[in-house]
Amino acid sequence: MKRLQHGRLTGSVRLPPSKSVALRAALIAMLAEGKSTICHYSDCADALALLGVFDALGVDYRHEGDTLWVQGRSWKVQESRVECGESAFLARTLPVLLPGMGISAVVDGRGTLVQRSQTDLLAVLRVLGIPYQSGGDYLPVAVSATDLDARVVLPPQRTSQVASGVLMAMGMMPKRVEVENLPTSSGGYLQLTLQIMRHFGVSWREDAPGKLLKPAGGLYRAVEFCCEADWSAAALLIAGAAIGGELILYGLNPESLQPDRAILEVCRRVGVGCVFNGTALWVRGVENAKELRPFDYDIGGCPDLAPALAVLASLIPSESCIRGIAQLANKESNRAQVLSEILRNFGVDAALGSGILRIQGGFSRTSSTPVIVNVHADHRMAMAGYLLGLFYPGEGLLSDPTCVAKSYPRFFDDVGALLAKGR
Repeated sequence: MKRLQHGRLTGSVRLPPSKSVALRAALIAMLAEGKSTICHYSDCADALALLGVFDALGVDYRHEGDTLWVQGRSWKVQESRVECGESAFLARTLPVLLPGMGISAVVDGRGTLVQRSQTDLLAVLRVLGIPYQSGGDYLPVAVSATDLDARVVLPPQRTSQVASGVLMAMGMMPKRVEVENLPTSSGGYLQLTLQIMRHFGVSWREDAPGKLLKPAGGLYRAVEFCCEADWSAAALLIAGAAIGGELILYGLNPESLQPDRAILEVCRRVGVGCVFNGTALWVRGVENAKELRPFDYDIGGCPDLAPALAVLASLIPSESCIRGIAQLANKESNRAQVLSEILRNFGVDAALGSGILRIQGGFSRTSSTPVIVNVHADHRMAMAGYLLGLFYPGEGLLSDPTCVAKSYPRFFDDVGALLAKGR
């Protein structure tokens, strides 16, 4: 348990690297010819889980500070068992990548990951012709080495993660390849995958809507790559600074393809000031909640933005709507349900409808006993719950604070430092 704090977020912080960027870059570096250098590599649990995968595969790498050196195509096994930690991205890409690398493997996970359905993954494995065995729709999944076809028509997908794995795997093939029926859900993450692939020398072109083609000859080459800061982390801190906060956030790419950069659009609608000045994003909250405007926003392309938007909506004394929440059910928790539970626990009026979370801002009650915020072992729920506590007029305790290590290990330290400057 961790006691909730009160106060305003003021000061500067260097944001953690994006784990979405770091995982993609490190996986592609493993597939490239030569030795790649990845700067600002993340120290979050998901990124460290990938280094454990490298150990299991015999990949030559060195990790010092925030720099990772990877010797591409250096794996030494033909059979392995790999542990993804709680990384859904690794669980949904490795079963596609490993067979194309000539490796038969059992892909497993732990914690909340083993409770998350992998129906999308299994459907793609069948289409790709990758032999597999699984105990139902969940990890572990055993896959066998095989050659991939040059043309793939993907089945319908609720997530873009498996499709990212398909694109990365087919990027290893020297012949002309094409992928059809790419998912539109979370399409920004697919664009992020394609951008990082281009940096490593493999480019795709759009042949038709939902269809990509890679010409013959393009293969991954070793490069130097720097991971940009995490817009998901930024979005949460921005929401926490919406009233009375003043932040300077370092490390963000203003042109980033990370979908959660959409927080800037929401802030413009709501009235929270966000301006890039040189190498930093300057954030200035309003002085009074009445200055905030309600919003109606569809998170279909940026589902990880939901926790930050829930924090923001809780502060606005009018009804705001978060749409597209159906895809939140198969995250580390059922996020729409957990968010509504956490908000109501704080006395915020939150109602789940058909694909919509409606939030009437304002903390309507305090309690003589501390509120217990159950985050269901979900890192983003823990961060959202802790930031909600900044504005709650009573006392509270946060369950399972250690789960933030999945994406933002320094979260509580950074927030504590910002609170100290705001007092």
